[in-house]
Amino acid sequence: MLAIEILRRSLAEKYYLNNTFIIMAIIIDGKKIAQEILEDIKNELSTIKFKKGLRLGIILVGDNDASESFIKQKKKVANFLGIKMKIFNFPKNITTRKLRKEIQKIKKMRLNGLIIQLPLPGHINKQYILNSIPPELDVDCLAENSVKKLYANNYKILPPTIEGIFLILKHSGINDPRNDLKGKTVVIVGTGDLIGKPLAVIMINNGATICVCNEYTKDLKEKTLLGDILVSGTGKAKLINGDMIKEGAIVIDAGFSIKDGKIVGDIEKESVSKKASFVSPVPGGLGPITTALLFKNLLKKYKLNKI
Repeated sequence: MLAIEILRRSLAEKYYLNNTFIIMAIIIDGKKIAQEILEDIKNELSTIKFKKGLRLGIILVGDNDASESFIKQKKKVANFLGIKMKIFNFPKNITTRKLRKEIQKIKKMRLNGLIIQLPLPGHINKQYILNSIPPELDVDCLAENSVKKLYANNYKILPPTIEGIFLILKHSGINDPRNDLKGKTVVIVGTGDLIGKPLAVIMINNGATICVCNEYTKDLKEKTLLGDILVSGTGKAKLINGDMIKEGAIVIDAGFSIKDGKIVGDIEKESVSKKASFVSPVPGGLGPITTALLFKNLLKKYKLNKI
């Protein structure tokens, strides 16, 4: 069914403009994909007998526009699924030591998952705080124990953002990304702990040729033009334009920033869409999928912990 839909949409988005044959990229509808995931979760939840329902805890430090936006989406999904969500708010100036102590208290509550809403204030030791989340509650898969399993290619659950990227690749016509990356060049722009680093490792583990770019990379365009698949997650608005894209590439925007009160990504969608075959934009692309997969991980953790 997916292959037929891709073919139909591909044919529909080829047209002539001023006697020039134009091929526009297929735009990945992340909201639609996310809704399908959520419907599956809801159906599965209806078959499980809970005493008090699933519970997700979120630790929020300070106030950050991006964090508020992410939490708003999580609340919306939690309400849809009938999952209880508790926000634990702490002031921006809390110390790493104090925050760790507070998390120790929170862990004793009846929760099925607990996440640290990133980013944290700069003075806090991020990894030390992430490591305070025990494996049975680590639905974001960011604690050191989870990261080690990912790097060793020995994981049962992937970080939601990384799983979301692979799901987008599947919707871009790659039947099984984990078996169909060999020989493909993947360019990753950004080396953060959430996207760049784990994605590079899992791509390597699956046979892809990797080029990872950071803020010190010279001639970024030269590198991005190599990518059969391009993933950008820097948070720098419209960093990547059409001139930097290989003809027919799959382009996934994993960036997030707020400009003039609007959510924007790393990709300049209009120009990139004229060269790429598939584009996952911001907003409406990876973000909704990631949120849905976070709750899928919550359900997975529940089932694993019940075994």
